[in-house]
Amino acid sequence: MHPVPLRPEVDEWDWPEVWDGGAAAGRALKRVKEQLRAVPRDGVGYGLLRHLNPRTRDRFAALPVPAFGFNYLGRYTGERDAGPDTGPQAWSVLGRGVAGQHPDTPLAHPVELVAGAHDIDRPRLATALDVRDGRLHARCEVRRLAEGWFRALKALVEHAGRPEASGLTPSDVSLTSLSEDDITRLESEWGSL
Repeated sequence: MHPVPLRPEVDEWDWPEVWDGGAAAGRALKRVKEQLRAVPRDGVGYGLLRHLNPRTRDRFAALPVPAFGFNYLGRYTGERDAGPDTGPQAWSVLGRGVAGQHPDTPLAHPVELVAGAHDIDRPRLATALDVRDGRLHARCEVRRLAEGWFRALKALVEHAGRPEASGLTPSDVSLTSLSEDDITRLESEWGSL
């Protein structure tokens, strides 16, 4: 895991269109996708610089802790973790014990979200939201964060279901020098690439 500063330039978004799953949701997704892909070698080496390199570890340790931790575990199969109202079990994939971390271990970030696509009869996204210290985050703030997360996911699913949705960005066609505008122009002329 490594920190990633995402700069989505939210002031320029058409928020009603984002929340409706329109073209603005696709543009926002593409912008974040490109920022994540711009991280050199997907962040490999961060742990070495942060914890093992004597010349860099103190400088990294002095940086502020990111406010949010996000861990996508990928798609997995197996028994159901828990019922919809009980949350993940401590021994489950979304529970904190399976990833080599004892459930009583303090969280690394003030707010951590773990997600995975649980596939038994069909893939379903399962999430667990943990807060380091309940006193720092009122229950209503955590609920609002969770509601915003699911609202954003719903908007992205809505966008992906539209015929004009496309996910190609310049990093997807890295053997050429196409810009995002070039890809958009080609897609408008030829349809989805």
